[in-house]
Amino acid sequence: MKRIKKIWDSFSNMGIPDSISTSDKKRILLLNQMAFTSIIFTLLHIFVFSIWNFPNAITIQFIFLLFYFSVLYCTSQNSFKFSKVLFVITLYAHIFILCLLFGETSQMHLLYIPAAVIPIVLYDLKHFRISLSFIFLAIATLVFLYLINFSCFFSLTLSLELLGKMRL
Repeated sequence: MKRIKKIWDSFSNMGIPDSISTSDKKRILLLNQMAFTSIIFTLLHIFVFSIWNFPNAITIQFIFLLFYFSVLYCTSQNSFKFSKVLFVITLYAHIFILCLLFGETSQMHLLYIPAAVIPIVLYDLKHFRISLSFIFLAIATLVFLYLINFSCFFSLTLSLELLGKMRL
């Protein structure tokens, strides 16, 4: 358990200098924690999708895994503004592609609700326009999914049994 905490702390505190304000430290810490959590969940989904034999989903997960690692790398290089933008766009794009892949019945689009709040947490109130822009991007993407009826050339047809397992 101590080893897991040590790994968590090392990823959480990656690239945080002492010279910045306490509120910025907390936002960077949260960014690192969300990026690391996204990496863990993406790895978990790679394992699950390999069991279910979804090669398209596995490929998509590996691509987004690289982007989540890029967020941590940019943070370690003290590129905090770019890291925040990269994380939010990567998260939104990840959800969007998974929605297209699995369709509306998988209910992946419901992840946009908590994802839309992330910019509010990552940005200071002075950057309200950036947060609001990202929220509108999430809403616009969700509306676009409904307009195209969640269909794409690489969409999968899922059985009802598998849909029940995915929703757990």
